[in-house]
Amino acid sequence: MKSVKAFSDNHLKIFIGSDNDGYEIKNRIYVSLGVPSDLLITDIGVESSEIQTDASIITGIISSLVLENIESKGILFCKWGIETSIMANKFDGIRAIVGINTDIAMIGREIYNANILCIPTEILNFESVRDIVRTFIDTKFVNSMESIRKSYIMENLQTQWGIKWWI
Repeated sequence: MKSVKAFSDNHLKIFIGSDNDGYEIKNRIYVSLGVPSDLLITDIGVESSEIQTDASIITGIISSLVLENIESKGILFCKWGIETSIMANKFDGIRAIVGINTDIAMIGREIYNANILCIPTEILNFESVRDIVRTFIDTKFVNSMESIRKSYIMENLQTQWGIKWWI
């Protein structure tokens, strides 16, 4: 596990990780995110694209860290983003989205308060990923009537019908 910089608790904590398929873009994003002074970025992923790793293992670690560190965010890089989003959403309190563009990243944060972004590296280039990640990090949750209504409905589905509402 490596961190870009050690900061005090008032800096946003970002946990990033990948399987071997997401390794290259994750490393490039890791370097590009190290520039702002307001982030503490911790890399939980594999250390080589040659190391075969199940994305679910990295997802479990990052989901646990995001839950332990309130206000932190997780970013997962894998081939399609599907496995990581399904696995992350099995954790109560995690709201993971597959980020295919900046609009999805922004809506996921503003309306749904997403705390994990799953990046499908097979279909996105570096510039797109950089913009999606930056949008996800920079966008704040807007506690609007729409988000309150949606949260109420989803939480009631979970409580009344015994289903995990974010799957």
